[in-house]
Amino acid sequence: MTGIAFLACIIIFCSVWAAFATGRKSWLVTTFWAAVTLVSALGIRRGCTANGLCLIIAIFETAMSIRAIYKVILWNQVFKDKGVVLPIVIYLISLMLVGYCVYQIQFLGYVPDVMGVKGEVGNVRRVIDIIIVMIITIPVFYIGLLRFERFFSLDDELILLNCRFYTSNLLGGKTFKGYYVYGINNGVKYHFRITKRIYFMLRLEDRLVIKLKRDLRGNLFVVQNPCPKNLEYVARRDLRMFKNIALTAVIYLILIIILL
Repeated sequence: MTGIAFLACIIIFCSVWAAFATGRKSWLVTTFWAAVTLVSALGIRRGCTANGLCLIIAIFETAMSIRAIYKVILWNQVFKDKGVVLPIVIYLISLMLVGYCVYQIQFLGYVPDVMGVKGEVGNVRRVIDIIIVMIITIPVFYIGLLRFERFFSLDDELILLNCRFYTSNLLGGKTFKGYYVYGINNGVKYHFRITKRIYFMLRLEDRLVIKLKRDLRGNLFVVQNPCPKNLEYVARRDLRMFKNIALTAVIYLILIIILL
């Protein structure tokens, strides 16, 4: 259990860093499942009743969440023309998994029983709790749909001309800042969202030849850097970030040792 807890802590740290380094907040879904893994492992280590199924679900979902967005540097999500049956099915599955784990980690004493799952609660409170779980499930469902689509994807290639890179800001650009690129191919405009690192790497490019994957719903995503020669453009940024990560990791490791 100690090994699983250490691994979960490392994944939480890496996922939070990835969310801010790449600008892709979807990494925080991995943090959620890794946190469930962590509290389950610590709870069992403290002598709480073991729930192997909850721990297995959390570990599996952590791995699948990483698989869904790992190495994706450009993505274009359309989610259309394929009906709503698949999204509904995946949402219901995600809801069952999230609801079960949230219920169990409170019922077994892994975390404080903030939802009152151990005692009698009124109908209003019960409805509120269900709504909260349904809201928590939305980003988990989003990642679940992405990984399903990515699994059933085909290789493709796209040449983008007249590329333009830009950012989109919400809340002053401090909380939700997106990085984007659009280009033209055969008279059709393609818009991609990109990670922050790739934005600084490619923003001077006017033409991109990208090898991409096209999933069942027409979404496009890229996992290979189309201009590896541009790595020098972000070398200083990577070095500075590495130093910050190394310092934070030392502090984080000390906290882990204290907790475990």
